Amino acid sequence: MRFRGLESYSGKSMGRVSQGPVRQCQRNEMRPSSARAAAGTYLFYPAIMAEGRRRGQGRARNPGGGLFSYRFLLSRACSGLYTMCRYIHAARRSASKGAFGRKAAKTGRNDPMPDILRTPVTDTSAWRPADFPNPDAWTLTLTAGQIAEVETALATIKAKGVDGPGFSRDEFPLPGLGPVLDEVYDEIQYGRGFQVIRGLTPDRYALDDLRMMLWGLGQYLGTGIIQNKQGELIGSVMDHGEAAKGTDPYLSGVRFYRTSLDLPPHTDSCDVVGLMCVRKARTGGESSVVSATAMYNEILKTRPDLIEPLCDGFHVDISAKTGNMTDITTQRVPVFAYHEGLISCRYNKRQLELGAEKAGHPLTPKQQEAIDYFRDLSLRPDMKLVMDLEPGDFQILNNRTTLHAREEFHDHEEADRKRLLLRIWMITPEGRPVAPEMLNLLNTGPRGGVAATG
Repeated sequence: MRFRGLESYSGKSMGRVSQGPVRQCQRNEMRPSSARAAAGTYLFYPAIMAEGRRRGQGRARNPGGGLFSYRFLLSRACSGLYTMCRYIHAARRSASKGAFGRKAAKTGRNDPMPDILRTPVTDTSAWRPADFPNPDAWTLTLTAGQIAEVETALATIKAKGVDGPGFSRDEFPLPGLGPVLDEVYDEIQYGRGFQVIRGLTPDRYALDDLRMMLWGLGQYLGTGIIQNKQGELIGSVMDHGEAAKGTDPYLSGVRFYRTSLDLPPHTDSCDVVGLMCVRKARTGGESSVVSATAMYNEILKTRPDLIEPLCDGFHVDISAKTGNMTDITTQRVPVFAYHEGLISCRYNKRQLELGAEKAGHPLTPKQQEAIDYFRDLSLRPDMKLVMDLEPGDFQILNNRTTLHAREEFHDHEEADRKRLLLRIWMITPEGRPVAPEMLNLLNTGPRGGVAATG
């Protein structure tokens, strides 16, 4: 199956990556035969705030029509419990047959050896900055008519008494722009993995209206989830003054997006992240994007000995998200995972280091070398595409195939001029297949958001 990208795209096909020689392990009983079936079957997340996408591809919707439909949540709960039981039964059966064998003997862990792709990724997600000499290749500029359509949708939803995010795609109709956003969706899922939509003028709208517009546009690209312990669906990316200069925010439970510090290439704990620039900093704050699959290819070429430790799995520190300073992921999450012919990525160097420390299993020298090499490679100019987001720009990123970063910035003194981006986290269970071991990133179930605590 191939997917049509935006008209501005180079025209390269977006087929699946070649399988290549793979080290096979006893995994068939441990994973569903289809990532889409897996996502649709065991997606159990009670805090989902919007209905699913309607794209004519058999994607599940909330049959009850409400934000917290009893029938919808009950069906998700039952299917989730059913699949959990299947996985537990399969794990026990595989263990009794010695499926874990050599790995358990060496590490004391009951994890199957991962499949590892031994040939380069060849699909269009594996790009370099040199592939995009013109920003027009990844920029979509809205027409006056499309902007008017967004404004009309906003006025319509507000007239119904809705004053914040949490509404569905159907409640934010975009008859002309919607099909264009469907093409953006395909590009994010099956193409280069990032896009910038330009044309909105933040000064024309109240901040609450911008939040609702971002949420409405986001419902054409995924399903929004809670992104912080405060329970926010739209977060404010700005310096909240919570981290002192020269300190490590992670050690005090402060999330980096709430500081002005340099934020190296990383992925977020969701399928897709969207960032709308409202105000720029006085200096600094440039954004950059890196192809995770191009990173895989480069490591495979230059340091193939580091691929296996990156695929092996790590406990990841999630304390800043939960508010509990001892919290780590209950399962090991790999930096790279190979599933259904596709590579996915999850990386945050500091969270990997702290997670290992809190788990009581410090990183081995090889693991430390691997994540250090990954970090150094992601900072190379030939890997990092730099973009200076302007007010109104809406940057969309696939967290499974790209990493993103932000340079340190220095703000204006006036509060109403300080750098501000609005952020939405989205899940796309009907989209690009993702390995099961990369789905529960926050201990809230497959593709679950942050558990709100206050």
